Amino acid sequence: GTPNSSASLTMAALVLRSAARSGRSGPKPGRCPRDFMRCLRLDSPLCANDSSCPAGLKCCHWECRLRCIPPAEGTAPRYSR
Repeated sequence: GTPNSSASLTMAALVLRSAARSGRSGPKPGRCPRDFMRCLRLDSPLCANDSSCPAGLKCCHWECRLRCIPPAEGTAPRYSR
């Protein structure tokens, strides 16, 4: 890629890392599903960390941007009623 694109990716990674650390309640249970999409650039994030997502959703890299999505199947604890 061009020097500009690698600098942009580096900056995006630093922003995402600091956003993840600033979460007040920490990460939600489960893990993000694997995203197989190859991105030429990252779009603007729709969430900063798990605490910025509604209940049951995690802030994950999905389809070239951070967004609130359900955790991967089998990784979130089951709640009994």
